[in-house]
Amino acid sequence: MLSSIVHSQWDIGDYVDENGIKTGDIFLYQDVEGKFSKGIKKKKPCSYFLEHDLLDKTFSITIYPFNKSEEEEWKYETFQWTIIKNPSGGLSTVEVFCIDGIMYFEGIEYEQFMNATKQEGTYTVTLTHTLNKTNYEFTFNK
Repeated sequence: MLSSIVHSQWDIGDYVDENGIKTGDIFLYQDVEGKFSKGIKKKKPCSYFLEHDLLDKTFSITIYPFNKSEEEEWKYETFQWTIIKNPSGGLSTVEVFCIDGIMYFEGIEYEQFMNATKQEGTYTVTLTHTLNKTNYEFTFNK
C-alpha cells in the first residue's frame, strides 16, 4: 500500500478531535492546482484539496478559488454532475453532492467515482455548477 501511495502522489493525513489530538484515524490527500474552465473566470487559478477516507468510503474535493484560503461559496446544497477523463481518454459522468465549496462523494456516488478512477495515471475532473454558473477543472494523479 505505501509504495502505491508514494507512486500516486498521495500524502497521509491524521484526523484530530475537537482538542486537536490525533484520533489514530488517517486519510489520503492531495493538494492540486487547477483553474476555472469557462466564462469570465476562464483560466484563473483555483486550488483543490482532495481527501480520500478509505475507512468511511468517502471522497471529497474542497475548492479554493483564486488559490485563496477560503473555500468556494455556493448558495445552495445541490447535486451536480462531474466529468472524469481517465488516463486512456475515456470519459465518465458521476453525480456529486456539492455543499459549502466541497464536492462530496459517498454511497453509490463514491463507488462510481472509485470505478471511474481505478487506473493508474493522470485524471482530469471538471464540474459545471449549474446553479452557481461556475466551471472548475483540475488534474490529479493516481
